[in-house]
Amino acid sequence: MARKRGHGEGTVFERPDRPGTFRAVFTYKDPETRKTRRKNFDDSSARKALKRGKEWVQGIEEGLLPDAGKVLLKDWLRRWLDDYASMKVRRSTLAKYETSLIRYIAGSPLGSEALTELQGPDVQRLFNRLLKSGRRDGKGLSSDTVRNIRRYLSEALKQAVKDGLMRKNIIENTEPPKVKRLPVKVLTSEQITALTAETERIGGDESLIVLLALESGMRIGEIFGLKWDCVDFQGGAVHVKYSLITTKGGKRLEEPKTKMSKRRIPLRDEMMKVLAMHQKRQEWKMQELGDKFENNGFVFTNVFGRPCDHSNFTGRFFKGLLVAAGIETSFRFHDLRHTHASILLRQGVHPKVVQERLGHSTISITLDTYSHLLRDVQDEAVTALGRAFGTGAGEGEDGAGGQQNGQQNQIEKPKKAIKKNVRLLRNPVKSRNAI
Repeated sequence: MARKRGHGEGTVFERPDRPGTFRAVFTYKDPETRKTRRKNFDDSSARKALKRGKEWVQGIEEGLLPDAGKVLLKDWLRRWLDDYASMKVRRSTLAKYETSLIRYIAGSPLGSEALTELQGPDVQRLFNRLLKSGRRDGKGLSSDTVRNIRRYLSEALKQAVKDGLMRKNIIENTEPPKVKRLPVKVLTSEQITALTAETERIGGDESLIVLLALESGMRIGEIFGLKWDCVDFQGGAVHVKYSLITTKGGKRLEEPKTKMSKRRIPLRDEMMKVLAMHQKRQEWKMQELGDKFENNGFVFTNVFGRPCDHSNFTGRFFKGLLVAAGIETSFRFHDLRHTHASILLRQGVHPKVVQERLGHSTISITLDTYSHLLRDVQDEAVTALGRAFGTGAGEGEDGAGGQQNGQQNQIEKPKKAIKKNVRLLRNPVKSRNAI
């Protein structure tokens, strides 16, 4: 027979149809309909069944929905991405959310767990595994990637708590991986010379894209999103107003994330002349192809005027260019941006100017990213002080001054390397598109 208990304690009995299985019955008020309902909990002992029931009732009293235990993590992540994240972040950011949460969280064994059953230690174990062997090739994900995954998951579970699907955000009890900042990759003066020489040999629009990245520090999406009405030929500058991104729905333009990302970048006269020549060639191409050319106003397009494809450019052209120039293929197109910054900083350009050209939201980002370069500048400042105070530094060609002169020559090399290839900027194309 069922044994009656006090209010809120439920009733428990051994099921006659399943000896050894105990059922605890609890009554509760549905928070939506306010009607009294019953909920059953079966377990191997009366104590366990009652414990489960009490925890469930307590959850209802704390705001959990009655069916919260039926919501799986993978289902909630998809719902959160569609109903919440998509309404407050850019599409490019949403794509990062989807990759991180669907591939690494929803696709893991934890994805099939109910939200109410998730435990912090289990999630921590998953983060640790991603750090060790999270990639498809068996290698570990970077600490930055895992930190982002943790942050995205925390946002999703925070909303689940608000919606009554969880009691608390268990991610708050996990530890993020330590940040491992690797020095940025930049080209040496010799590599800059080799790369620009190879672009001169190859010619074409693709080579001009590389040169513009090296001279402006623009991101690849910003270059591909550049339109002719953003090129100020009289003022000698380009204005970054858009970035071309690729999503599941195709390519589209987005405005930069921050106010500082919308910026004016002055360029040398030689580069402006090259862009003017490139515009003339594009106009001729439009006349030749007629209706087959889609004129959307982009500076760089494919043969038929359509927006450039990021992966196609880097995979088919840029990687081959690196091989031809004798540069490791691990060097990314984005590292041209770092190289641009390194040239300026080594030439003594103020970090604030570098920040404005790169479009960093704060100068602290610039300082943190290129701190190793600034340390070199600090060393040069100490040497300069030594020469000024006559402490021996800078006296004689064989002493510290000779070493300083050698360092100064090294610093000047990137600038000389680019100037050495001014002839490329004045006549960059040795291909079928040449004027």
